[in-house]
Amino acid sequence: MTDTESTITTAQAPSDTVAQDAPKATPQTPDISKLIQASEDRVRTQYSKELKAQQAIIDELRAKTMTESEIRKHKEQLLSERETTLQRKELELYAVDVLKEHEIPLNLREFIVGKDAEDTKARAGALKTEFQKAVEQAVNDRFKSGGREPAKASDSPAGKKTYSQSEIEAIAKRVQSPTMSQSERAAIMAELQAAQREGRIK
Repeated sequence: MTDTESTITTAQAPSDTVAQDAPKATPQTPDISKLIQASEDRVRTQYSKELKAQQAIIDELRAKTMTESEIRKHKEQLLSERETTLQRKELELYAVDVLKEHEIPLNLREFIVGKDAEDTKARAGALKTEFQKAVEQAVNDRFKSGGREPAKASDSPAGKKTYSQSEIEAIAKRVQSPTMSQSERAAIMAELQAAQREGRIK
């Protein structure tokens, strides 16, 4: 054996003894990290219990030492919070009614609830206007993409005549004519009344 081989052999020997000296984990020996963790958990639990107990004592003392004005302020604050919540719920219910009135989908309720009823109604009107514009624009775009020009909306109901003031005066003179039959006169008067109701007289 050479000097180099003997040095290697002696260098290996201490590491073998260290490996033999280290305790081996057996089922009977508990893992140290588990013991430490369990101990920490017990301390945390105890600390948490003590902290809650101390906080309860502080709250109890604070309630006992509150002056009448502090108690009144606290109650007023709670009442104000409840009132605000109730007003919000009432506005949401009102918003549902307004949406039904304007024929707007109910899932848009959150977008129109305002600070009061008037604000909510104004928001619903604005939403309806914008919603109709968007739908009309989408329909027009669809027609244009299909190669058709969309029809322009008229002021009067479909297929019904609008009357100017001068036309009304001329019709009134004709109706007063003695040569006109009673049935013809009744038909003209019914048409003029319908035109007035529908806003076709300009």
